[in-house]
Amino acid sequence: ANDGSLGAVARSATSNTLHWTASVGATTYRISRSSGATPPAAGCPSPIYTTAGNSQFDDDGGAGLASGSQYSYRICAVNGNGESSPGVTVSAWTLSADVTIGTVSTTTSNAGINCSAGAGSAAYRIVRAAGASAAVNCSTPDFSPSATTQTYTGLTSGSQQSFRICSVNGNGDVSPGVSLSTWMKPAAPGSLGMTSNTTTTFALSWAVVSGVNNGYHLKFQSGATPPANCDSPDQTFAGGATSGVVTVPSPGRYSFALCAINGNTPEDVSIPTTLTRWTAPPNPSALSGSGTGLNEITLNLTAVSSHNNGYIVSRATGSAPASECGADVVGSTAAGVTTFVDTLPDSGPYVYRVCAVNGNPTQQVSSGVTGTFWTRPPEVSALAGTGATLTSTSLNWSHPNTSQISGYRISRREDGTFPTAGCNSDVVLAPSAVTPSSPAPLPRRRS
Repeated sequence: ANDGSLGAVARSATSNTLHWTASVGATTYRISRSSGATPPAAGCPSPIYTTAGNSQFDDDGGAGLASGSQYSYRICAVNGNGESSPGVTVSAWTLSADVTIGTVSTTTSNAGINCSAGAGSAAYRIVRAAGASAAVNCSTPDFSPSATTQTYTGLTSGSQQSFRICSVNGNGDVSPGVSLSTWMKPAAPGSLGMTSNTTTTFALSWAVVSGVNNGYHLKFQSGATPPANCDSPDQTFAGGATSGVVTVPSPGRYSFALCAINGNTPEDVSIPTTLTRWTAPPNPSALSGSGTGLNEITLNLTAVSSHNNGYIVSRATGSAPASECGADVVGSTAAGVTTFVDTLPDSGPYVYRVCAVNGNPTQQVSSGVTGTFWTRPPEVSALAGTGATLTSTSLNWSHPNTSQISGYRISRREDGTFPTAGCNSDVVLAPSAVTPSSPAPLPRRRS
């Protein structure tokens, strides 16, 4: 029989496919194989395969050929007159095995790919495509490295990138390759700010981050120092969100860290954008005042903890000052100071509103608490007394500002000494018993 023509193609990393044209008069074919570039001996000794009528043979070596290796073949046609000699030859390479993808590390602009080598690989080809779909082959590679690592630079933060990595054998044959898709690390959110608040909530807003598809992590803590990262977040917001409401446990100053996240598993988290703000200030819980001088009133208030940046004091005569201490302001105190001394032109009465303020850039003021107080009254003058009856004494006095006096307190002692200053002991008549317009006689002990 005459020899036909023989061809070979690489079928996979562990097999080769041989094909030939039929030889006139041939009834069977014998196929011999050797490793390397040298064909088997003429005459197809020790054939690995004998076939009748077929014109194709898939050679996997039984348990698989070596990846990325060269093999040489000889095929001989056989008929009733014997075997053709020397036969025809061809050489073929198996494909190299595909890489095993190890790690993919991303920054906001770089993607680093690290793989384990594929058996029989002499080089590699890598193709990138923006989006979720990788290239179908490596025919137009971005890189053809000999190593198993490659870094792409200048990519868009938060974008999805897909890659195909193919192995190349010593003959230049390219494997189908393996593909992967990853998301670039997102950029930090921009313009984090507070749009409104209460004593226990913050309404926050931020600028959307281009390319982010999986949302944002928020972490907060009490005080002026923001969290260093967004690990173990307190809240998560959906992708595309640009605002959110955060509830805090109590009034005070809080610091926030907001991070964008991407769609990788595990997710990549951006560096944080931070903000420190105060809650709306809570009102003092109580306000008291006393006349500590003829022209002085001392105010004392009970603070709701120290979650504020001080107090504003408003004062008016008659009705209460405007809400939130927006007018009639006479002074303020520093944070933590709960006493205010007000110097006045006369005895009063005076109506006060005391409001807490916070430390935000645009200061916020509480609605305040109110109280009406008097200065200490001036002393009476020209006190005189006469024995009205055997059992009573009539006291008379004068006062320069009787219209500003609500009453008098009278103390009496019977041991020849004067009662203590301030009429706080030995009181025989309470303030409501005697008024400036109608002083009353005092009962006295019969002598």
